[in-house]
Amino acid sequence: MQQSVSYVHPALDRLTERRRDPDWLAACLESPETRLVPVWKGRNLITGPRGAPEAVFPSVAAEPWRGLVREPLLLGAVDGTVFIGADISTLADPKADSVVAAAGVFVDLRNMGWMLPAGPGALLAQARALTWWHSRNRFCGVCGSPTESVEAGTSRRCTDEACAVQVFPRLDPAVIVLIYHGDRILLGRQPGWP
Repeated sequence: MQQSVSYVHPALDRLTERRRDPDWLAACLESPETRLVPVWKGRNLITGPRGAPEAVFPSVAAEPWRGLVREPLLLGAVDGTVFIGADISTLADPKADSVVAAAGVFVDLRNMGWMLPAGPGALLAQARALTWWHSRNRFCGVCGSPTESVEAGTSRRCTDEACAVQVFPRLDPAVIVLIYHGDRILLGRQPGWP
């Protein structure tokens, strides 16, 4: 039976007070203990057998990962371990880099996220959502100037000082429910879905 998918890590400290401290973030990016949550073209890094995938969180300070992090996205900390998300789509082909290829494969979380434990799955989903949002907000919606990632990736700010608009990711609450009667359930789908 399919498990429920959780998009909230039960023990994640978002480290809100650290997001405006660039020195602390720089130290995290140099620390071998800091874990990277890489996203490549909207896909997350996993390993393990097909029926039992595991999330892969390499050290952010190890090569080639260090060189792939352009805009670090502070996801938070779990039991003192800091997790940084990053879009590494500048890497042409993950299979061509021996270290990246040995770490695992990049897969669409929608196809297998439900098989992951809630904590790691939530980190993967959060990194995927943030990288997607950043990729869609590279330019200011007010004046058209480029934007820059600020506050450790939790927002973007217009680089035109006259505008300086700051934007934040949208929060879209959603609920998925199971409607049942006895041993029967109601299923519905959009006609365009496979």
